[in-house]
Amino acid sequence: MASITLFTDTMKLSLFLTLVGLLASPALRANNIQVSPPTLENNTGTTVMLQFDVSWENSWRGGPVANWDAAWIFAKVRMSSGLWQHVQLEATGHGAPMGTQIDVGLVDPGSAYNSSSNPAEGVFLMRDAVSYGTHGSGCSTAVELRGLRIAALNDVAEVRVYAIEMVYVNQGAFQMGLTGLGAVYTYPTNGSVFNVASEAAINVGTTAGNLYYAEGAGQSGDRGGPVPAAFPKGTNAFYTMKYEVSQQGYVDFLNTLTYDQQSGRTASAPNSAAGTGALIASNADRNGIDISIPGVAPGIPPPFTPAT
Repeated sequence: MASITLFTDTMKLSLFLTLVGLLASPALRANNIQVSPPTLENNTGTTVMLQFDVSWENSWRGGPVANWDAAWIFAKVRMSSGLWQHVQLEATGHGAPMGTQIDVGLVDPGSAYNSSSNPAEGVFLMRDAVSYGTHGSGCSTAVELRGLRIAALNDVAEVRVYAIEMVYVNQGAFQMGLTGLGAVYTYPTNGSVFNVASEAAINVGTTAGNLYYAEGAGQSGDRGGPVPAAFPKGTNAFYTMKYEVSQQGYVDFLNTLTYDQQSGRTASAPNSAAGTGALIASNADRNGIDISIPGVAPGIPPPFTPAT
């Protein structure tokens, strides 16, 4: 991660324009994802089936670049103690609706599933053939996830399922930088773009052909290098969120954390007065999340709500 300073504003803009190009076709839209309240079935004492319906509009597979959208689905459980846990899933045994498929999301996608060291933290649900339209239209929307690897299933007080719309970006080379801006370029040609063709290490510096960028306003960083092969370059295929996180989504996230976890993800202390803005005390700059009831350190986290 030491090379993260190389990700300049120009590179961000280049990635943004790439994603816009992928999503430009009218067929490549999706929205309005809905998840029904889950139920627990076939509890064996060690595993259980988590059942729910999921649907969203304008789902697709195919299109100009032959990619697809997907729902990233994961679950959390609240124990009788009041603490929330992320649900870890089995590698197999899930049930996908007709016309769809499920791919498990492992902690380390490059390694084999292991229930302890490399569990499935969620699943990707997508169409299994070229088509587009409302996901679930004309077929079952029921999803079954096999998991709930927790110590005492009988102590589960509440289950929540979350779904986030994603888009799959195909494997392929790309260019960083925009011609003429001079923010990212191949040394010594100021203003050129830098080609990223593989996940191999990238040399940084003033040797011809290396990645470099001009120092100036908005172009900070140590220009350290190289960018190691283990650092993801973006040529391998990946999923990215279709939309930014909503404030309600962040409220839902905060409300399943411990007091200490909340403390690390808010600007205001969790035991601040009711009505205090969570991210900015005054809720300025389009922030709108309030502490609803003050928490009590260290063990009672406060509930958060969207500001009124």
